[in-house]
Parts: sequence; C-alpha cells; structure tokens
Amino acid sequence: MDTNAVRMAFEASRKVNGGMVLFAAPGIYLTGAFNISSNTVVFVDKNAIIQGSSNGYGTIDGNGMPWWKCAHDIKKPPCNDHSRPHLVMLVEGENIEISNIEMKNSPSWTLHLAKCSHVHVHNVTFHNPSDAPNADGIDVDCSQDVVVEDCTLDVGDDALCVKSGKDWFGRTFGSASKNIVFQNNMIYHGHGITIGSEMSAGIRNVTFINITMDGTSNGVRLKSQRGRGGVVRDVVYKNITMKNIGTSIDITLNYHHGMKPTNATATPKFERITLEQVSSNHSNVGFLIDGIPESPIKELRLINVDVDAEKILETCEYVEGSCANCSYCPKCIK
Repeated sequence: MDTNAVRMAFEASRKVNGGMVLFAAPGIYLTGAFNISSNTVVFVDKNAIIQGSSNGYGTIDGNGMPWWKCAHDIKKPPCNDHSRPHLVMLVEGENIEISNIEMKNSPSWTLHLAKCSHVHVHNVTFHNPSDAPNADGIDVDCSQDVVVEDCTLDVGDDALCVKSGKDWFGRTFGSASKNIVFQNNMIYHGHGITIGSEMSAGIRNVTFINITMDGTSNGVRLKSQRGRGGVVRDVVYKNITMKNIGTSIDITLNYHHGMKPTNATATPKFERITLEQVSSNHSNVGFLIDGIPESPIKELRLINVDVDAEKILETCEYVEGSCANCSYCPKCIK
C-alpha cells in the first residue's frame, strides 16, 4: 500500500508551489485517494500503473469491480453508504493538460472536469467494461474552453459527455458549460456522444467533429427531462461516422417518461442543434426525437444525414426543424 508515500510526494510539491511527481517504471503503485495541487505535473512512466485500492478511492486504474457490485445498493461494501468515486476528478482547475496515458476500470465516471477552464485532453485511452454501471469516459461539467482530441474510448456509459449541474442546485450554482470541442476521437462500446441529462445551468457552443463510432449503444445523443430547467443551445455534430449502433440519433426532453409538467424555470430547452455530414450503417433504430408539449425542440437542422437502420423511426414529436440532402427526414420536421 503506497498511499502515504504518494500523498507525501504531492504534499512536498505543494509546499514549493509545484513540481513533478514521477511514477517510475516498472511498478504498480497501490494507493487510495490523493490530491494534486496547482502547478504540478504528474508523469506516469510507460509500464508504470497507478492502481486504486478498494480500501480507498479510485485513481488511474480504479480497480472498479468491487465498486460495480454496490452500484444499485450502496449499503454493500465497499460503498458502505457512500457513492462510488470517480477515477480522476479535477475541480476549479485552470490551464490543464492530460495526455499520453490510459485510464481504466473506473468505479464510476472516469475523467470528471468540474468547473474547469482552458483544458486540453489528448492521446488518452479510456477503457471500462461495457457493462460497468455509470462508467462514463469524459464528463465536462460546468466547464469552459475545453478541447478533447485524438482519444480512444471503450466504456460502460456515455463516452463523451457535457453536463452543467442537476435540477435546482445546478440552476442556482449557475455555471454553464461552453466553448467545448471534441475532435478526432474513436469510440467503441458506450452510450454515445452526449449532452445531458444534467444540464440545468445551461450548455452552449459545443462541437463534436470528426468522430467515429463502432458498436456503440447510442450515437448522437442529447437528453434531458422535466425538472432540469436550463437551455442547451448551439450544438454541432459534424463529420460523424457510425456503424453497428443501437439508436443512431437520440434527442429527447422526455428522458424519464411520465413526469408531470413543472414551472417555467424547471422546463428544459433544446435550441439550434445541427447535425451535418452524419452517417450511420447497420443501426437498430435510426431516429428518436422527442420534445415535450410545453418545450418543443427548436431549430433542429439535419444536413447530409444518411442513416441505415432496421427501424428508421422510433419517436418523432414536438420538434421544429429542417432537413437538407438527407436519406430520410423524420416526418415531424419536414
């Protein structure tokens, strides 16, 4: 167990206002949680592994299997009435670079960027079993000015995801996610390239471009529900190539069906969503587009969208938009 040594190294870096903490190879560093302070470079050598202990919280190799067993009953160990940890969570950070590393076996979300700015994530591999509960790849949450590129993701839930807080707390906190680019990424298992469902502080100016997906349960995905509030606006999916997908295009404000309408501040909105040069081959379902009566999806634009599916349309209601040069245009937006 290396927890004390690892924490002492990072504390030494903090005391001199930054430095490099090296995990040298070969070696497996078994550790609980540790904090990284400002101006610190964490260098994990090739053939070195930071492995989370089930007696602590997850790190680079989160040793997630024990945690997945208590996903639906947090009274079981090792949860012991606590929620599962994220693998790497950075809070209120600025000028962050994460590159050339593998992150795997996360107890829950793998990389969580919470209220961060000026972040560059590149050449990172994310791997969680496809059935690992809530094992997202990257969650950009209440953050801005973020670029994620040249990454490979094979995970158990949303692969690339933008969030901005949940319900009343998210709206009160009021930190929108904005100015975010995901480009040149490869995705295998997972639940798609996603906005939401937690988006209560608002999300705007997000671009997914040059992304390939193979065997993903969802492709292009935006999701929210009554009670969230917040506005998602100016989102672009461009040059997206998919094959062997569950649902190719899934856009819903009715994520949990059957919820009753609520007040105006808790009614979510999707506006100005563009899909351009999007193709999907051999999917189960082509389109699921599902607004709500009090908040139709507005200005949904499909441009050069080509979808091949066993069932081309699942749901299409409460949406306003247009199609141009598409192999199929859902009837509700013609």
